Amino acid sequence: MTPEESAWRPTAEQKTIGEIARHMAYWKEAVRARLSGQPWTYSDEANWRAVPPTAAGWDEARAELERSHQELLAVLRTLTVERLGEPLGKAWWQEDRPARVVDWAVGVAHHDSYHAAQIFVLRRLYQHR
Repeated sequence: MTPEESAWRPTAEQKTIGEIARHMAYWKEAVRARLSGQPWTYSDEANWRAVPPTAAGWDEARAELERSHQELLAVLRTLTVERLGEPLGKAWWQEDRPARVVDWAVGVAHHDSYHAAQIFVLRRLYQHR
């Protein structure tokens, strides 16, 4: 993918592929921290960050996503079957009970799938603009 493609915005309100990649990295880090028992606080500024429309900007966003992915995988590999059912705080999608470790692990995969589909659509739109 070219830096131009990663920075393309079909409408003023649409996130770019680069911004989506950074957002995905941000949430992988959030889940990694939760699963590791480390403190984490939500930040609007860190959640959606601009990516410069340059090769260096796109390379940096991709490296951030890859790094967060590898760090999350390392934590996921340590999970035991017993640990998957443990409660792990409140999650916005769970109104009636605390989220469990497995909810966070599956949730981050679902989150990636959702945004991967967005990236696919943006790439198609870019190619046919």
